[in-house]
Amino acid sequence: MKIREKWNFVKPSDLFSILFGIASVVVLCFALLSLNDALTGGSFDKLYFLLVFVALSASRGILAFYYGFFERQNKIAFYKNLGIATVYLIVVILIAVIYSRYVYFFHLVLGLYLATIAANRICLIFEKRKLFTTIYNIVLLSILVLLFVAVYASPNATEESSVMTVLLFFIIIISFAEVLGFAFSKIKLKGLLKIIRKTYIIEIIYGLIMLMVSFSFYFMIMEDNIKTFGDGLWYSFSIVTTIGLGDVYAVSPIGRVLSVILGIYGLIVVAAFTSVFVNFYNETKASEHKNDEEKIRELEKRLEEKEAERKAKKEKSQKE
Repeated sequence: MKIREKWNFVKPSDLFSILFGIASVVVLCFALLSLNDALTGGSFDKLYFLLVFVALSASRGILAFYYGFFERQNKIAFYKNLGIATVYLIVVILIAVIYSRYVYFFHLVLGLYLATIAANRICLIFEKRKLFTTIYNIVLLSILVLLFVAVYASPNATEESSVMTVLLFFIIIISFAEVLGFAFSKIKLKGLLKIIRKTYIIEIIYGLIMLMVSFSFYFMIMEDNIKTFGDGLWYSFSIVTTIGLGDVYAVSPIGRVLSVILGIYGLIVVAAFTSVFVNFYNETKASEHKNDEEKIRELEKRLEEKEAERKAKKEKSQKE
């Protein structure tokens, strides 16, 4: 109770979501550093790898603390996050003590990591108890099982680098999803989808993608400085987003004309996106204001009912 009183000046859910978001960003950064070492140097930095699981354990510990002290009615979430944080802490100890001293060390770490993800999804099924959530999590669990079996059944199953790379890709994808989930947690997709349909932004983006792909083929064939389709696509993207790094560029007259067309189309897309988000923001604020007014009216109505009830009791007592 004392802990709750200290947090009266701020919403605990907002504060802990920020802390969880920061921890997820830290996980993502260290996982990218570790994967970069593997892809460029062929080896894994023990410190980066250890810090990945330290940050993972901290992120789940933050959630466990929140559900343990501020959302005590959700016991499943508390025990789930506490258990996952403990597993990650065990992995930290394993990395610090033995770190790849036997060939199946990374299989053990990968298995523990996937087991925590599976446990998290199973708990979410029992927490939400909704048909869509259940189907969604069952599909994810099936994918996890198939990927785990594929890693073990692959010819490179005994090579620690391949298993480690798969593990880091898992961590990066899930951490990136958690960061996006934190960033867009307050966005109500229903209103956003309504605005997207009204502004035809999907059709505009589709047209842009078609132009980028078709122009990239031309750049690859006709431009000496752009040798591959990937370079052409990168050049098209840099034109549309006005990055313009200058590492690849068009020199032919037709190539320059196509670059101008892409640049103008990019400005149209930016303007369309700006319109979508401005309309979404305005609609969200209007909806929140409307909800606040409804709450105020409901509160006033309850006060009036209580006042009328109090007067009726007073009149009744006076008659008696």
